[in-house]
Amino acid sequence: RSWFHALVRPWFRPLIEGKEIWYLQGIRRSGNHACIDWLINARLGDVVESEQLSHYLFYRYTEDLIFINSYAQESAVVIFWHVLLNRRALKKASILVVSLEDESSELDHFLNLRELANFHIGITRLLPNVFSSRIKKMQTERLKNEGGIGRNFEIDERVASLFFEARRAPMVWHYDSWLTDATWRKEFLRRLYLEVDLIPSITSQGGGSSFGAGDSN
Repeated sequence: RSWFHALVRPWFRPLIEGKEIWYLQGIRRSGNHACIDWLINARLGDVVESEQLSHYLFYRYTEDLIFINSYAQESAVVIFWHVLLNRRALKKASILVVSLEDESSELDHFLNLRELANFHIGITRLLPNVFSSRIKKMQTERLKNEGGIGRNFEIDERVASLFFEARRAPMVWHYDSWLTDATWRKEFLRRLYLEVDLIPSITSQGGGSSFGAGDSN
């Protein structure tokens, strides 16, 4: 695996040279897409609908902003192929947002841009709430044919360690504070040199979310 990333990285890095990079990490059901969509709204100054590109993890919000979601969710070969397919859109964009879910930011991956990021944000929420959300989602998925994607939401020591790793990021976004406290949102945006506070609509990513209902992806 490491050799593949070592080979790809010299080709990939010039493609993102000079870009503004946002790197976000958190465990699933922490409010990842609420956070990302909110920050993208703030960065663009408006609510902008995303356009899926060649793969369900690749999105364009404007010609200036590309988002690669949960980049370790698929094999590195698949992700590289779709980076290759979208290289023109990627090269044209001035802002690249990448997110990592249920993996350590120490992961050896050509899309691990943590050290190059202008902003590195850990996404978190209250521990009982995020674990309850994962359990609920896991149970729902297991009712589906072949268990759906229930395994994606299992809880073990590794997931618990990743929960606390996200809380050690240079900046930490708290779902519960974000949801209820406009002053907190304003201060968080100020630290990112942003001002526009536009709450996103409920996402369908990760099986959907419900702001305020104790269950968010």
